Amino acid sequence: MNSLIHGTFGVRRLLAAALLFAPLLRPAAAAAQDDRVRHEALEWSGAAVIFAGALLLDGPARGSFSTRADTTVPRAAYVADVLGRPTTYAPVLAGVLGTALVVGDDDVARGTMHTAAALLVAEAGTRGLKFIVGRARPDTPGSDGDEFRLLTQNGGWSSFPSGHATTAFAMAASVDHYTHDGWTTALAYGAATAVGWARVRENRHWTSDVVAGALVGSFLSEATLRWLDQGGDDDAGSGGAPFVLSFSVPMR
Repeated sequence: MNSLIHGTFGVRRLLAAALLFAPLLRPAAAAAQDDRVRHEALEWSGAAVIFAGALLLDGPARGSFSTRADTTVPRAAYVADVLGRPTTYAPVLAGVLGTALVVGDDDVARGTMHTAAALLVAEAGTRGLKFIVGRARPDTPGSDGDEFRLLTQNGGWSSFPSGHATTAFAMAASVDHYTHDGWTTALAYGAATAVGWARVRENRHWTSDVVAGALVGSFLSEATLRWLDQGGDDDAGSGGAPFVLSFSVPMR
């Protein structure tokens, strides 16, 4: 199935409009529930609004960036690109795990393995979405962001969501989950944001691809870590992400 869907009336605009109305429904549906459910509803509503805004910014953001700038920015974009690759973190996590096992630090070893699992889940989720959605990349000839080829493995049609953003924000969420340190968390999410910026600047992703990757990475990472840690304090690691959402997902 390699069908092509083109939004004559603007798939992005229709989806953005639907998402902007979603927050009006979800909190109301949760009004009779407890505080935790209402809090979760507000987080999902916030995610819908952020993503809707990103959809509307796809065109303007694409036009505001240029890959023919000075040499400093491209170097920064290269570093950000590296930070969005799972292969960057694999040897680091392996080294931390090996060291923790040698010195007998079970907590660090467990946290490292859980972080690796969270990254794998986020990566698998992103790859699945890319295959299902099949959105054209902005550097695909003639693309305006409203073309989709469902169930395709063609790299030119794997824009949504951004894998680099997913990985970077999944890692940032893991750092936040285990460190509970404001400066460390800010640095992790700042680096993740730089990764997303680089992908838009290099014309490899639409803004909404990056925002979706950030949301998917944060959610899947936090959800995985909560599930793996469910034998402990249910509220452990719920410090929340500076990227608006903490995704307090009840996993029990």
